[in-house]
Amino acid sequence: MRTGLERAISELAQAGGPQSAIANLRLQVERLQWRHQMELSEQRKVTDTMLAELRNSMEIEQKKALNKLTASFAAERSEWSRQTEQKVGETKKKQWCATCGREAIFYCCWNTSYCDFPCQEAQWPKHMLTCANQQSSQQASSPAAGAGDGDGGGDGAQEAQSA
Repeated sequence: MRTGLERAISELAQAGGPQSAIANLRLQVERLQWRHQMELSEQRKVTDTMLAELRNSMEIEQKKALNKLTASFAAERSEWSRQTEQKVGETKKKQWCATCGREAIFYCCWNTSYCDFPCQEAQWPKHMLTCANQQSSQQASSPAAGAGDGDGGGDGAQEAQSA
């Protein structure tokens, strides 16, 4: 129908007259506006499609990166856990100075160790009250076990352990 109307106006414009020329120009303007609107809507569709594809692509890349980082962090966390357990195990195997907290090399009794002789001397007045070696040496030197053997109380056990 539109093409028929356009033909009729075009024929009138050829027949002459300024009004037919104006009608023909209006028709051309309308046609150009319509084409312009169609091109704009097509460009919007293309742009929207491209944006949607870009968003999808970015989301996929984001998920891949997130999965990669998650896997990397999980591996790193398990490595840290393994190292921590190993170091804790190594630390548990060691004994520590009862006076200063450094690694011990002298062992007095089941729960008391020292890093050097000065630390042992500094701690001895307090430790001798609970020392298992002190108590066992006192029992061994009691009158029934043969007092007077000359071991000097519990200090011999202390000195033997530190030597």
